[in-house]
Amino acid sequence: MRSLKKYTKYLDLIASLILFSLGFSVYMAALTRTWMMPGIDGPYYVVQVNYLLSHGVLKYQDPPLVFYVFSLFTLAVGDAFLGVKIGVSLLTALASIPVFLLFKKLTDSRITGVTASLAFLFAPQTFRLLGDFMKNSSGLLWLNLYLYLLYLCLEKGGGKRQALAILSLFLTALTHILDYGVALLYTILFAFLALFLRLKIRNIALPILASAASLALFFSIPAVVGGDVFKGVSFIVDLIEQDYSKMGPLRTEWFILSWCTAIALILYSVMAYLRGEKKKSTVSSASALVMLALNLPFLPRNWLFRFQLMTPVPMSHAFGFVAGGFKDKWHEIAALLLVAGIIGVLALPAFYSVRPSIPEEAYMELKYVVEDVLPSLDGEHCLVVPNARIGYWVETLGVEVYKKPQCISPIFILEIRTRHPHLRGRIIYKGKYVMAIAP
Repeated sequence: MRSLKKYTKYLDLIASLILFSLGFSVYMAALTRTWMMPGIDGPYYVVQVNYLLSHGVLKYQDPPLVFYVFSLFTLAVGDAFLGVKIGVSLLTALASIPVFLLFKKLTDSRITGVTASLAFLFAPQTFRLLGDFMKNSSGLLWLNLYLYLLYLCLEKGGGKRQALAILSLFLTALTHILDYGVALLYTILFAFLALFLRLKIRNIALPILASAASLALFFSIPAVVGGDVFKGVSFIVDLIEQDYSKMGPLRTEWFILSWCTAIALILYSVMAYLRGEKKKSTVSSASALVMLALNLPFLPRNWLFRFQLMTPVPMSHAFGFVAGGFKDKWHEIAALLLVAGIIGVLALPAFYSVRPSIPEEAYMELKYVVEDVLPSLDGEHCLVVPNARIGYWVETLGVEVYKKPQCISPIFILEIRTRHPHLRGRIIYKGKYVMAIAP
């Protein structure tokens, strides 16, 4: 019996390593198709890491944990661009392991665990997070770990498990506020569902208390999470004040997928409840409600876009539960192959969408302006870059950048394709993509 348990642990370890290696390899392949950083926010992480390594603090207030991780990889490889890519790929790929362990535990099927993990790893939204919102992507590790530990607490209780769950909750908050918000939502739902289904709520009492205490702590000392806790207040204000008559269009295809997924989770939770599997019903119901909350059509469009990027978490649960409903292993393998095919079709265009916000030639023009044109000018000048699309790229060159003039002799760096009708002055550089103007 002991040797069988040891053999099972080895199989779980091998499966976890394969999932991680596959995810890490694919993510790195997506990110290293060019040496540049992907997305609009991609260069922001390079700016933060470089500043942290040179000054010992972050340049911009933000949840700090992920930047320390990225800095370690940067020191190891000697290049911030590559260090950030390795860091986000590693953390996001590791996030698949708690998903595997959760569904291995829920369904007693290793195949089902692999199915859920693949659905998480290669969901299009995961690639979108990986290629731009790297803090959010990295925080999925701690979020998924928290959900796994929270389920273990619900199932078995124990002070050690609850302590580990609390630790993962705080690591989530120290990485990204949206990941933390989803963790809080799951905690609240677990608590209410446990009461409704008459489960032992004392098994998750400490995580519940820690969730409330952490929220109070972060509002009292917002610097702990880079002030991001107030984004929750901003969301509530935007929700109340938005003009519902002028809401933008919806991406119908994602609503169809998300709401069908939520309905599938609700159906599974009902079936699990009727079978007397209350803990499975709790997880499935919680994920269904989270999926619906992330995809409410009346949410402000700027928030809805970000919320929808979190759907790989509950969606992977849906794939896991559906695939785990078969008693025959061959049926489970068939479901795994079907999921791999569907996710693969969705993942391929998402893979190729991971690209920089500007071409390499544009970055070379920015570099020329900063390193050659500006030093040739007389007097002291400050750089003004109104467009965030290129602002962080300029900052990766180690110069201070402002959105508005902060000195007597400002130099504006602008994209040629963008109109600036109110700006007049002497053009001191004009390339194919950018130009520099001295008003």
